[in-house]
Amino acid sequence: MRAGRSAAAEALRSALDAGLALPWERLWRPVRVASAWVLALPAWRVLAALLLAQWLVVGIVAAIAAHNGVYYYTGGDATWYWTSAWVLAHGHVPQAYIGYGYPFLLAPFALIAGPSLVAGLPYAIGVNVLLLWPIALLCVYGIAKLIGGRGFAYVATLVWTIFPLLAIPYFYQRYHVRLIDQNLPSALGLIPTGDFPSLVALLAAAYFALRALAERTRSAAVAAGALTALAATVKPANLIFLPAPLVALALVRRWRDAVAFCLPLVPVLGGLALWKYRGLGYVPAFSRSAAALASGSAAAPVASIQFHRYVRFDWHHLWVNYLYLREYTWSVRMITWVLVAGLVALARRSASVAVLIGGWLAMFVVVKGTNAGVNVSDGSFFRYMSAAFPAFFFGLVAIVLLVPVFGRRLAVAGAASPPPIRRRPWLVLAAVLALALAVPLVALAAFSPLTGQRATIVQDLDQYVPLDGFRLTATVLPGRAVRLSWPSQDRNGARLEYAVYRAYLDNLQCTPVAHAATACVWVPSGTRIWSRRTTLVDRPGAGEWVYRVVATASPNGPAPGGDDTLFSTTATVLIPK
Repeated sequence: MRAGRSAAAEALRSALDAGLALPWERLWRPVRVASAWVLALPAWRVLAALLLAQWLVVGIVAAIAAHNGVYYYTGGDATWYWTSAWVLAHGHVPQAYIGYGYPFLLAPFALIAGPSLVAGLPYAIGVNVLLLWPIALLCVYGIAKLIGGRGFAYVATLVWTIFPLLAIPYFYQRYHVRLIDQNLPSALGLIPTGDFPSLVALLAAAYFALRALAERTRSAAVAAGALTALAATVKPANLIFLPAPLVALALVRRWRDAVAFCLPLVPVLGGLALWKYRGLGYVPAFSRSAAALASGSAAAPVASIQFHRYVRFDWHHLWVNYLYLREYTWSVRMITWVLVAGLVALARRSASVAVLIGGWLAMFVVVKGTNAGVNVSDGSFFRYMSAAFPAFFFGLVAIVLLVPVFGRRLAVAGAASPPPIRRRPWLVLAAVLALALAVPLVALAAFSPLTGQRATIVQDLDQYVPLDGFRLTATVLPGRAVRLSWPSQDRNGARLEYAVYRAYLDNLQCTPVAHAATACVWVPSGTRIWSRRTTLVDRPGAGEWVYRVVATASPNGPAPGGDDTLFSTTATVLIPK
């Protein structure tokens, strides 16, 4: 009886195979032929085509996002990076509220373009698109290959190139302004902020950390640590990536590699302390604050680290962000379960790989998502989380590892030992990383802190803007009128608006700081007049008046209330009674 049932089952299976195999084969035959043809091509040709596709996607986003010439939404953050680069280009240390890695990269271009952010944008965009994007693409391909093999890497890299466009329909229309106009330009390197360089640096660090897990070479661990250190120079907050590779290395008991990973971080931490000390006069990570230094108080111990200054866990705020994500997307549960499935799929590849990539994402979600200043509602959540987006992406594409049989084959292909990197590429990489880490440290030790009135923080706007970038001329006309004129600051297709300030005294307040950059703050007060033109006739009344013009830029064209990009010189006039 049992033999008869087995024979019947076998006959039924044969009939099904006969009925379904032909259509299935016909359906997949073109796919198999195309995949075999692609796999036969040299990898550099496929990656070159994918890079062109990536640039095309960046170009599409650049066209559809709100922009004023080359000026996209920056929230004012770009002023910090470009002004700091311009100050460094002239051999001085600016007010150091941001990291120094990206400003040093932009410094040679700031020396060419000058203090105007709008004039320097093509150089910054060129660096991001022509230099950093190829590096990011290679790292995505390398990580995907270590996860699921070469064929999986090609498909994953293709999805990576078009993912910015695929993500748009996931959000409701009412959120598209915050997604397309505010977040995508930053995520794709269309503005000079530290978000995109952080993403690239952590991608490279994750790639070499995976190589350190896959092959027993100390060099990969050192390279991963150096790239993590480089990411910390761009944004010190990127140090929250550290636990992920360290726990992954500990999981496979690679203690010496973990120590090697940490070695490049030591001089960079010293460099960050030096940067803060020479730029601010104190190290914010320690308890002695600027107010304590100004008052001469020594009550606060210098050696205690204030973790609460950077890490503030507010779990209710994380839940609020989750609710807002549910409001602005058509399925937040899908993303939640995709993350769980992706983590399980990565664990099928390797527990250490799951810890590295899952820990990378978890650290950013927990540390950044619980911060009260990071919100889905205003779009800042995705900007702060951009450096962890690759971790989410790899969890997403790794779901195919859960497919029976096929997923196991991918995992086996990814687990195969990667081909060793030859000696010459290692030497080139070591030289590049050594220069990228050492040159800024030497420069910081050699440069003098910025003194005098060269750049200022704009109060209430949290922007850092060069001073005296263009000349303002004031002429007293008959009838107690004042004619103001200045050169146009329109550059690279961007049309600017001008804020003309009139006050009894200059609104600039500069306070010298011992052994540090002069703390200059612009306090907007007095009368402000908006003008699109480069001339203005004002009737201020009798008295002595100080004028200053601020060139402002907005992604929506010339309009009041844009980002301050450049200050003019002052002009003083005396109107008789």
